[in-house]
Amino acid sequence: MGLGTRGSRSSSAEVIQVHMFLGFLVRLIFVSYGEYHDRTNVLKYTDVDYHVFTDAAREVVEDFHIPGLSVATFGPQLILVLALGYKFRNRFDVPFALFTQTVVFVTFNKVVTSQYFMWYLLLLPLVVPRLSVSWQKAFVLASLWVGAQASWLLPAYLLEFHGINAFVPIWLEVDIKRVPIMLCLIVWTGPK
Repeated sequence: MGLGTRGSRSSSAEVIQVHMFLGFLVRLIFVSYGEYHDRTNVLKYTDVDYHVFTDAAREVVEDFHIPGLSVATFGPQLILVLALGYKFRNRFDVPFALFTQTVVFVTFNKVVTSQYFMWYLLLLPLVVPRLSVSWQKAFVLASLWVGAQASWLLPAYLLEFHGINAFVPIWLEVDIKRVPIMLCLIVWTGPK
């Protein structure tokens, strides 16, 4: 009989211990492999973030300093997250509130990476059943989202792998694509 099945001779404490040991072993293997990989394989673009952020930080420190700028940049993000949380505060609208807050957080975050697009997917199964939207509008929203992801990846690829300065196109992709998607989502769908 397998672990934890009815009729097995193992107690539940033994089953938990075995699972914890196996989990530890798998993590140890992954960490060891990662350490080995980092020591032996030198890849040209793995440290691009460190170089970009180090250069940017050096420029800020040496050339200019605007007091309070780092705090002020979070203002619009904080206001929108709080406003959406308040608007959808009804306990039945919590998944939709979390979804809209996630979109706003990702859209107005200082760092934009492709993985942030995936944060939406985590909440979609909770949101979709509660939305009242026609198939045509759902198709438009899905097409806009896939198009935004695809069009964002080209300048991001050029920046990361070819070193081409593509910060402005990346920034425009975020603002031009995600903000209208969010507005359409709120206006068209609203929770049932």
